[in-house]
Amino acid sequence: MLGPELLLCVIALGFGLLLLREARHQPVWQGAAWGLLLWALEELAWWIQRSQGFSAVITPADVLFYAGAASWMTTLIRLEVRATPRWGLLLVPALLLCTVALLARPSALLSAVVSSLDLLLMIFALPVLEPALRGQASVGRLLLGLGIFMRVSAHSAYYWLGEPALGMLDFSMWGGSYALMGLGAYLEVRKLERRVGFWPYLLGIASTLGVYLLFIHTASLLYPSMLVEAALLAAYPLLAVVLAFSGVLYRNRRWAEERLERWTSLLERLGELESGVQTTQNLGAAGLMRRVLDALQPVFPDLVGIEIRNRESVRVGKAALYVKHFPLYADEAEGRLYFERTPSPSDAHDLEVLGPFVAEKLRSALSLEEWRNRALTDPLTGLLNRRGLERQIPRLIELCHTSQRPLSVAMLDLDHFKRINDTYGHSVGDRVLQTLAGVLRHHLRTEDLAVRWGGEEFALFLYGAGLEEARRVLERIRTEMRALEVEPISWNVTLSAGLTGGSVPASEGLLEAWILQADWTLLHAKEAGRDRVMVTEPPRSQDLEPRRTASQ
Repeated sequence: MLGPELLLCVIALGFGLLLLREARHQPVWQGAAWGLLLWALEELAWWIQRSQGFSAVITPADVLFYAGAASWMTTLIRLEVRATPRWGLLLVPALLLCTVALLARPSALLSAVVSSLDLLLMIFALPVLEPALRGQASVGRLLLGLGIFMRVSAHSAYYWLGEPALGMLDFSMWGGSYALMGLGAYLEVRKLERRVGFWPYLLGIASTLGVYLLFIHTASLLYPSMLVEAALLAAYPLLAVVLAFSGVLYRNRRWAEERLERWTSLLERLGELESGVQTTQNLGAAGLMRRVLDALQPVFPDLVGIEIRNRESVRVGKAALYVKHFPLYADEAEGRLYFERTPSPSDAHDLEVLGPFVAEKLRSALSLEEWRNRALTDPLTGLLNRRGLERQIPRLIELCHTSQRPLSVAMLDLDHFKRINDTYGHSVGDRVLQTLAGVLRHHLRTEDLAVRWGGEEFALFLYGAGLEEARRVLERIRTEMRALEVEPISWNVTLSAGLTGGSVPASEGLLEAWILQADWTLLHAKEAGRDRVMVTEPPRSQDLEPRRTASQ
């Protein structure tokens, strides 16, 4: 006749095989899978021993039980999410009661010691269960802890109530422990908590409540005089389980609210990319990608870098082992998202949904950035043109006012540039202009501006520099340019510069007066012999500001 052990064997075997298949790429959970399989063999061994009337001090079933518990311990030790038990200490009184129950029958002392290995398993589970009790871990982790606790309770009930307790209560508690441990491990290894809905909560609470009622019913039949004590004893772990599940439900609700806020913020920030390109200073591809990365990281914490691969690669953040590709331009460029670890199934699903939207926003913003650069920069040197400077002046003045740092204005002009064009041609002249632009970039800081004013004339706006500091910068630029050899020019290319400013500009009108003053000083530098930097104190009175025309 088939016994309940065979049904328990089927339950443990089914969950063990399912978990073993899913844990192929996560070795930490293979110990749990083999633990369930060994316990399935244990139940089979119990059935054979009962059928054959076999008895011994240590039976094959006991050995299989030992091996299964050891396999489970390897998984509990290796799990990453652990915490020092605090809420888990609420279970300690219940564990002590279980210990007393295990040792309540001296005639079965050795078997009780063997079975007390379940208590050790529960102690190993407390640091793993603690995050779930705090509402910081998944419901799968909670089901796993509940299953282990049910095993302890099953052994305790067996040795406290004795042989007559075998039956529905025994089968329910053992079968429930296998099912809850297997299901909890399966939800953990597949990271399915956020997609399974509410039924794991119902299963956990219903199974706990069902075992509680069976326990009370069995105790009322066997020990009517101890019914109240049995009810109170069983109510304690029931209360702990309900409180734990309530904590997980609260954590999931908070997680959903925070996730909604992060997604709302993400969509708003991505929607602002195009407007940001039109209203802010020249960000470039790297600046736009940094904005996208900053917007994505609150939703995907493991995201560490973003890259665009085309004729040349542009990356912000850092490269990592796990990469998510997304098309940026058809047959032209590719985007890459770098993660520190493999995205979870839910994150991978979110990326599949979000990827086309991110690609479209980034593609649109980069296109606007490209057209904006064409309109606001000089195509030969890559520096700002006058229209680009007009966009930057309000930001620059506001920056000076906010920080109360000075601004110096310089006008530069290449000496004898017409002679270069007439002697060597305009292509060589263009190379000289590009060479000077490279020198300017080398010496300017992030907030400084370099502008191609027209022809061979350039304007510099040096943020945070007084006149003396700005003069030293210009002298370095002049010296470096003079030392460069530009083939096939047979003489040293020099420049002249006029400098003024050196204080916080009160208005755009005063800054325009400084530009005129720097240009006037440049003319005096050329008249004085060229290849020099001349400094003039700026006009400070509002009367010296140039009048605005109606078109301005």
